[in-house]
Amino acid sequence: MKKLKSIIIFSAVLLTMAVLFCVSASAAEWNEYGVFYTYDEDTEVMVIKGSGRTVRRHTFGETSPYCSSEDGWCECWDFPDGADPTENDLKAYNAVKNAKILIIKDGVNLESGSLGHFRKIETLILPETITVIPDGLCYGCDELKTVVFSSGLTEIGREAFSGCDKLTNITIPKTVKTVKRDAFYAVDTSDFLFPDKIAKVESGNSLYPECVKNVSFTAHSDLVYISWDEAKNATGYRVFVRENGKWKKLADVDPRFGEKCHYTVSKLKSNTSYTIAVRPYNELYGPNNPFYDTTYWCPTYKKMVITTALEDVTAKASSSSSSKIKVSWNNISAETGYQVWISEKQYSGYKKASNYSANTTSATVKNLTSGKTYYVKVRAYKKTADGYNYSEFSAPIKVKVK
Repeated sequence: MKKLKSIIIFSAVLLTMAVLFCVSASAAEWNEYGVFYTYDEDTEVMVIKGSGRTVRRHTFGETSPYCSSEDGWCECWDFPDGADPTENDLKAYNAVKNAKILIIKDGVNLESGSLGHFRKIETLILPETITVIPDGLCYGCDELKTVVFSSGLTEIGREAFSGCDKLTNITIPKTVKTVKRDAFYAVDTSDFLFPDKIAKVESGNSLYPECVKNVSFTAHSDLVYISWDEAKNATGYRVFVRENGKWKKLADVDPRFGEKCHYTVSKLKSNTSYTIAVRPYNELYGPNNPFYDTTYWCPTYKKMVITTALEDVTAKASSSSSSKIKVSWNNISAETGYQVWISEKQYSGYKKASNYSANTTSATVKNLTSGKTYYVKVRAYKKTADGYNYSEFSAPIKVKVK
């Protein structure tokens, strides 16, 4: 009898310990989540925290790829161990389902694809401790519009933001050296601010074009003619101008339609500096193309600062006495002075006769040969910290010396 009683007591103790263990395990799980994240239903802001904490692909449950419902990822909320979700699991699920702003605190580690469940987040703020964006981090976050990166970011992983086609507000830190394959697949990156210097997109990725290496230009008073070398894997080139701290599209140049690698930027102001850039793209289209209707951009802009020429000078010349020619011209603004050039040929052989000070509008060229025909032209100049900015030469004027 005593032995039976001992067995019953021992069994009861074991049962009690088992119950307590289960309760404590459940409580520990929920306490862990309590430290792990906070969620405010009113602001729809979720904060993931915990130094040394790692967010994995299955941290907030796993969505089944076999769900057939239209909203399958919600209806088929699975868990790695196959267990039914607890009330606390459902709270976590609800937070993930509805959060629109996701803030990751310093010290939290992110694994590949770990934020894919956050289908409604519009803003993602990453911590300073994240220097490498894992592969597929936000794959499927198709409402994502804004990402704030850490200032020390060095790499953006493969397919990190694949399919995030609403992503517009992005500035890639200058520290980024590598953008891996399909990091922004199906995303229009034309307005993204990439650093001026970036190593390259993942080696061997033929989808991304090379960046333009050489650009040359000729500046006039109201237009700039620019040309560049062809870039490998580029189907076209976009020309930009920098205005109010943002790139503004000027035109697309598409060699497939007979356009060459050059463009004329017109309707510019004289004696004005402009920042102009060329950026190659690879536009893939066609129903048989696996990357249908997708554009891949070179990560960087090939920039140049161009100052347009001074306002054009209009001149006239005549000879009223032997061995002399009198030249006059219109006075233009912002000039430092003028130059008069003379030649015995209309299109070559010009030599500078002299320089003239600002606001001068006429001059006499002496010591010429009587009865001989000369050609004269005038240009203005402005002295700058970088040298001289000139106007176009006036049209050559034919004058016969008396």
